[in-house]
Amino acid sequence: MGYQKFMKQSNLINGDWVHADNRKSFNVLNPATGEIIGSVPASGYDETQKAIVAAAAAFPSYSTKPLLERVALLWKLHDALLDNQKSLAELLTIEQGKSLTEATGEIVIGAAYIRWFAEEISFSSRSQDTCDKTSCWSGWHDNAMEFPILDVST
Repeated sequence: MGYQKFMKQSNLINGDWVHADNRKSFNVLNPATGEIIGSVPASGYDETQKAIVAAAAAFPSYSTKPLLERVALLWKLHDALLDNQKSLAELLTIEQGKSLTEATGEIVIGAAYIRWFAEEISFSSRSQDTCDKTSCWSGWHDNAMEFPILDVST
């Protein structure tokens, strides 16, 4: 039951966990048993606007952080997903009725996507900002798009 620590039953807005303004919520049911396993806020327009305003206010500061510092946050998320894959998979299983194997696969695949983006951003920043034609294989990534691997015209 390690998944319990991930069952936040509120919205994260501007760094705070908050309930819906109307204090209403929706029950989350285990589809296999019908048991209530938690609840989520019945949020609407007002909460959405608060989240948008908070995100817009945070963007200027975040966007000036060095690119590789932002990439480090992606790696941190990747590592957290893998470090907690068992608990997260258990949560997906009781929340959505997936098999534990399928749920674990989704966590691992999600982490892999985050890793791919982190590596892609890291590579792009090196090839555009700090590399020349003799270092970091500058330009090879672009060329990969220009030269076909397999000629299917014959």
